[in-house]
Amino acid sequence: MDIGLNSLEPRTSPCFVAYTPATDRARVPLFRSTTVSSFLVDASENNTIGTATGSVQGLLESQLYDTVNSTLQNFMDEIEDFGFVPNGGRTYYLDRSQPPLFVHMLSDYVTTTGDASILQRGLPSAETELAWWATNRTIQVKSPYTGQTYSMARYAVNNSAPRPESYIEDYLTVHDPTLSTPLTDSQAADLYSELASGAETGWDYSSRFEMVPQLGNPGLRTLNVRNHIPVDLNSILYKAHVLLANLYGSSNPPAAATHLQVAAGIRAGILDLTWDSSKLAFYDFNLTSNSRNSIFTAATFYPVWNGIVPDEVLSSQANAFGYFAAVNMVMNRYNGTFPVTFVDYTGLQWDSPNAWPPHQYIIISALEALPSNLTTNALPTPGSGQSTYDLVPAGQLNFTEAQLPGQPYHNNQAVNFTATGPGADVNGLNGTVVNGGNATAGEGWAATLRREMANRYVTSVLCSWYATGGSISGMLPQLPAAQLNLSNSIGNTGNMFEKFSNLNVDSSGSGGEYTVQVGFGWTNGVLLWATANYGKSLVAPQCPPLVAAASTSSGAGGLRISLPSVGGMAVAASVSLVGSFLL
Repeated sequence: MDIGLNSLEPRTSPCFVAYTPATDRARVPLFRSTTVSSFLVDASENNTIGTATGSVQGLLESQLYDTVNSTLQNFMDEIEDFGFVPNGGRTYYLDRSQPPLFVHMLSDYVTTTGDASILQRGLPSAETELAWWATNRTIQVKSPYTGQTYSMARYAVNNSAPRPESYIEDYLTVHDPTLSTPLTDSQAADLYSELASGAETGWDYSSRFEMVPQLGNPGLRTLNVRNHIPVDLNSILYKAHVLLANLYGSSNPPAAATHLQVAAGIRAGILDLTWDSSKLAFYDFNLTSNSRNSIFTAATFYPVWNGIVPDEVLSSQANAFGYFAAVNMVMNRYNGTFPVTFVDYTGLQWDSPNAWPPHQYIIISALEALPSNLTTNALPTPGSGQSTYDLVPAGQLNFTEAQLPGQPYHNNQAVNFTATGPGADVNGLNGTVVNGGNATAGEGWAATLRREMANRYVTSVLCSWYATGGSISGMLPQLPAAQLNLSNSIGNTGNMFEKFSNLNVDSSGSGGEYTVQVGFGWTNGVLLWATANYGKSLVAPQCPPLVAAASTSSGAGGLRISLPSVGGMAVAASVSLVGSFLL
């Protein structure tokens, strides 16, 4: 199975070429090429680089160290030429960056391999990228809570025209003929900037950044990305400064001290502006309202993943669990993995029901980051007449239990599960959840959630691959044509999707501007990471039989099938084979 790599000729030719409409489809080099012989290539339609970070985790687990080194060398080319890592490998991406994860990847590589020689070039590149973010994306924000002022980063692209890769979509968003109120030229330019800034976030698009979450263009017209202080972005930058200080170590104490000082300022801003101690969750800070947003998203787990653990979480095991209580609820309430939000009426790909591989990695890693004295108690259970929703701190999700997205289809019946109370926890078993692995004696609550998350993610990846024609010669026969026809996968050999459904374990995600992508780097990378780190806790996935839904989309890349939650076919491949069939 393709892990998202593309072997290229030695770098006498560009690693990426760009499509430029103004030159009648002329292919022009974007990145200079002088030294490296391989590069990580995204399988998506837009030649974006965002999957590299998740892919690197799988490459390191696979001991493909030269490929990781080559990838980092190429990123250093880009940083030296442009000051940042562009959003993709075409010239029209030069007005927006990737999220600043270069230092994270550099540190992971050095820690894993012990190869410090890369730092001769890597440290100056890291300095350059962080300086670009400080100069071009950082503003002063005065807290309405404490009166303190902080230097905080935001996504903000200077752009006044449709994105070339989504020209028609952007134009129709701005000039939608079905909407009664046309935009002025100034308003149109601002919205184009918002659309480009939304792409820079990597969450293109989500209700998270909409002033009025709605379906389609009316909602996108309310994008307010530039007036948000994103908790995930600032957490990434905090950790980047900490990691860079660690990479300097004793070789340059003044530089290390400077980065630790900057990190301390970002940390203070995150805790002041984005942490809600009463709800035990992080929320983006909204500059328009001068207050925290109320939309609960997977970004809430980024601070702890990056080493920012609030005092309230450190104060007790009950509070530490409360911070992760929504994870427990999802494992019990839904068939799939953790969704990006619980907003399911926008049709946007960074909203429910979509669940993204990097978020599963980040949540599991955040659970790992907790001090051990906070994780020894057993997983809490709901009281009589309650569900796991009742274990979530009041107001954290900003939804009543009845308002949460429903989990459809059960035992081949096209009916919604009970929306509230114990009946809503349809996947709960004795000490575990469906497709959550097996409980062990003395298992603490965080270990339970990590095990369940790892198993559920592996199940989602493998069952969706199996449902689209995947097989293992001599071990796992391909589904019969009658079943593959339900997923439009006759003649297909299995897809590794970029995103999955929170409602199904063998369905891709959906929504957004393009057909769901396959062959995906971060999907494979997180899968390899999960099997390497949680292999002993994994059990064979239970893949339910395919059930025809009322609506399906054409093509294997647009799989939308509905599944029962319990029973069905077990994938008859041992967990130890998971890594091998990907390579």
